[in-house]
Amino acid sequence: LLGLTGTMVITFLAHIAGLVAFTRGGFLAVQVLLTGLLGGLTYRNIGTSLFSGSSRVSLSPSLPLPSWGNVIIAIFGTGIILKILAGTVLLLATPPYYDDTFNNWNMRGKIFFETGRLTLSIPAGNESFAISGVSSYPPTVPMVKAWLAALAGQWSDALAGSIHALWYIAALTLLFCVLRRHVSRVSAILGTYILGSLPLYLIQGTNAYADIFLSASLLTAGGLLFSAAAS
Repeated sequence: LLGLTGTMVITFLAHIAGLVAFTRGGFLAVQVLLTGLLGGLTYRNIGTSLFSGSSRVSLSPSLPLPSWGNVIIAIFGTGIILKILAGTVLLLATPPYYDDTFNNWNMRGKIFFETGRLTLSIPAGNESFAISGVSSYPPTVPMVKAWLAALAGQWSDALAGSIHALWYIAALTLLFCVLRRHVSRVSAILGTYILGSLPLYLIQGTNAYADIFLSASLLTAGGLLFSAAAS
């Protein structure tokens, strides 16, 4: 989640500075450069307090569950997994038909891929959608779609939409991790199940919208701030 956001921000800055284009080579140049830079910094910091055991988070204590409790948790987990799989199949197999998908996120990603540059003035997909409104959206999400298409060498709505299922899984995982720092394992699982059982959140997570990406980003920032305040 944060890796894609960070690399797309750097790619955006490099692009508007005239250094790279939205092509396979342009995206790859930023990815390789950042990987080398961060890898070098990580190698230099090995053995410091950043990588020592003292920096590990202490989790809230949990009581052992009886066998029937583990069975219930397994049933809840299986239910969420089946929902994610069913939603992902529909996401990958169904052509985009939601207005905000083909008029905004996927359309801008395809234009970025086809033109190789940041294009703000784009054609309206239908008469009821304002061009200026689409142009005002942040470019991170469509840039990720253009990057995936550049890797594949051609545009694919299924490939462009696949990242949204991963962001949905990331949001659930992040929520569990944030809760697990402060409550027992059962409570963290229950809180994650409640979010995963919401039909609207599942619909948003298995469609090519940016809502789940935004909510996961806000959860990351809010969770870290909450953990810092709690400690």
